[in-house]
Amino acid sequence: SGPAMVVKAQERLQLPSLQNKHIDDDKDSGWYQWLSDSTVTLVPGNHITIMNTPNVDELAKVIFSWATKNGRLNTPQN
Repeated sequence: SGPAMVVKAQERLQLPSLQNKHIDDDKDSGWYQWLSDSTVTLVPGNHITIMNTPNVDELAKVIFSWATKNGRLNTPQN
């Protein structure tokens, strides 16, 4: 398996059904149960808007940087 990255949105998703729930309170949202070697990275936006411009650009940069640093990026060989 190896290292993994947990991406978390900086903003909480505001939904009436989530008003009193603290699902985002854990640093890694509970992923520690399955990932022994994880890095938590915050990105701008909420659960939905991280996929919208300009947040998705930052998300792509974060993923690319982490994947490159951890040898997880497969690039075509010439």
